[in-house]
Amino acid sequence: MTLEDFYFISQIAAAVGIMASLIFVGLQVRQSTRQAKADAVQAVHDNLSAWYMSAADTPFKAEAGFKGLHGLGDLSGPQSIHVVTDLMALTSYLQSAFFKWRDGDLPDDLWHGWEKSLLSYLDSKGGKEFWELRKYNFTPDFTQYVEDHLLNRKLPEDSRYWDRDVRDANKENPESTA
Repeated sequence: MTLEDFYFISQIAAAVGIMASLIFVGLQVRQSTRQAKADAVQAVHDNLSAWYMSAADTPFKAEAGFKGLHGLGDLSGPQSIHVVTDLMALTSYLQSAFFKWRDGDLPDDLWHGWEKSLLSYLDSKGGKEFWELRKYNFTPDFTQYVEDHLLNRKLPEDSRYWDRDVRDANKENPESTA
């Protein structure tokens, strides 16, 4: 073998090494992307699960939340503060989920489940009042999505509202949802 043959063999070996490195990097990027999506899903679940666990963990919170769904006008000062801050937290978590979904990091079926949670309170009198009072706190993209896709939509009859009594009261007194 000549020196030139060794040179060509070393070039081929270097090219094979570079190709192997590129394949490895590609696999790592793919795995990293999958992990980022899984982390996004977990973060959405963690935030919303924590919210649900604390939303009615005391009699005060449960009563304020119940009354708040019927409308914000009859709430006491502390109840109003609780309901508005509670719904701000929930809506902020759902806004975050919306952006993860829009960016492709949250599966469609998962987002549409959380979207129904958002719709279930926006479809109540208190939810509509809250949205009108606080929608300016949310991004224009999320606000536009809520107003274009959710506010004029109703949950299917077989869906559960946050509080079945709110739906039943709205049926008995339709002007309360106006």
